[in-house]
Amino acid sequence: MRWRPVGRKPRGAGWSRPTSSSASAELRRVLAESRVGTEEECERAEQEAGSFGRFVRGLVGLDRAAAKEAFASFLDDKRFNADQIEFVSLVIDELSERGVIEPRRFYESPFTDISSHGPDALFKSADVDGLIEMVHDVRRRAEVA
Repeated sequence: MRWRPVGRKPRGAGWSRPTSSSASAELRRVLAESRVGTEEECERAEQEAGSFGRFVRGLVGLDRAAAKEAFASFLDDKRFNADQIEFVSLVIDELSERGVIEPRRFYESPFTDISSHGPDALFKSADVDGLIEMVHDVRRRAEVA
């Protein structure tokens, strides 16, 4: 079965709230009733993504405003140069499109187009750790509560 997002991405600053188990159950029911996906297909998708919340986030991405909000405190606390800001913007772009990002992606194109050694050559070690923690936090918030 091929999963295809339909309609617009959800709006609002809900990045900070995990999906509730009742919302997840309702979505599964709607998918089954509309014959978009069977319960078995939902289970398989959940296993492949690591959780049903991550699966859904991967379909619809993360609202750009919510992704920016997620990184606002990271950017506000420090002074970054143009390359560093561009790097963070790429992270936001990826989150907007895919919903989650694995830190290993920071060492692949398009990130290495800014810095061939990834974030390690752009940021202080503590800032790299903070960036990775922000990515993990966004991922955790895709989980079902």
